[in-house]
This record gives sequence, structure tokens and C-alpha cells, in this order.
Amino acid sequence: MIDFFASVTVASIVVMTIVILISNFRQARILNQVRGVLEEWYQSHMRDRLEKHQTTIVIDDPLEWFGNEAGVKITEVSRILDKPQALEFLTSQGTRLVVSHLSPQSLKRKIRTFRLFGKGKAARLVEPLLGNRFRKVEKIKKTESEKEEWFLVNASAALRALDVDWGEIKELWFYLVPVETKRTTKRFSIDFGKVEVWVRLKKDTVQKWFKKYIFKSSS
Repeated sequence: MIDFFASVTVASIVVMTIVILISNFRQARILNQVRGVLEEWYQSHMRDRLEKHQTTIVIDDPLEWFGNEAGVKITEVSRILDKPQALEFLTSQGTRLVVSHLSPQSLKRKIRTFRLFGKGKAARLVEPLLGNRFRKVEKIKKTESEKEEWFLVNASAALRALDVDWGEIKELWFYLVPVETKRTTKRFSIDFGKVEVWVRLKKDTVQKWFKKYIFKSSS
């Protein structure tokens, strides 16, 4: 009899476990379906918002947009580079602003590679892109955030306004390159006026010596 009740108890536990597992499986499947519906609705909602925002984007002055993002006033575009992909601007503060979707390590590596294997004037122009003192360069990374929800969309629009297409970008780097002062070397200069006075003094001294000793002894 005891074995019978033990068997019934075990069987009941197994049946309850199976029922619970089936119930949990159904609930999990339902929850996954609900999550899928919510994700699809969210993606559709974001696409609608993005399309609506893209129709309202107006960037008449891309230089002003890039300058505002970096906190400087841009005066002109200096260079638009393809290898590596970067923009170089001149600012009213005297610094150079370099904009790229490449991180500092990637940009440095591509500049070094292009300098080694590039030829002609283009290779020489890329070499000083970040200056000769990389530690002095101020680096600013920007991407989409709660504060700047449409940053990447606006950035792509600003790039298109300059006829630049970098594809889908996930971030932008702003590099503020300080002005490099050239070392001035002292050059040897001759003051010909002083030389002429010196020659006259020596000439007078020589003439007096000749009058005193040479002419006196001959007489």
C-alpha cells in the first residue's frame, strides 16, 4: 500500500511539473509575441519620426553647423580628404579643425599608412593633418544621445551639403589642432656701416705707423 501511494505521489509531481512547464512555455511564447509586436511598433514609430525629421532638416550653412558643434567659428574649408576620410577647416581662432568619423587611433594609423605608401603632393599634404604634436590636439567625440537625438542625421545632412558621403556613420570626432609656431633661428648679419668705420680706423692707424717709422728712418 505504501508503495502504491508513493507511486501516485511521484506521478502527481511529474504531471504537475509537466503542466507547469507547458504553462510556462505558453506564457513565454505569448510574451515573445507581445515583445515582437512592441518592437515592430517601436521601429515603425521611429521610422516615421525619422522620415518626418528628415523632411524638416535645413542646414543652409554647414560650416556654421560644424563650428557650433566644435565650439569654434569656421572661416573656410581648407581640405576635403578621401584617404583618410576627413574634413579640414580654418577657424577665426587660428586653430585648424579636423572632422572625421575615424577615432584618434584609426585616423593616426591611416595617416601613417598613407604617408608611407602615398606618392606625390597628396601624400605630403596629409602628413601634417593632425600637426606634429598630437598630444596637444583637443579631441571631441560626438554621437547620438538623449540631448542630441538626431545628431547623426544632422551630421549626414551637413556632410551632404559639402558634397561629402561617408556612408552610415555612428560617431563624429572633432580635432582642434593648435597653431604651430616655427622656431626662429638667428642669422649671421653684417653691418657694413660699422665695417666701413672699422676699416677707416685701421687705415689711419697704419698710415700713422708708416709716417712715424718708415718715412722717419728713410729721411
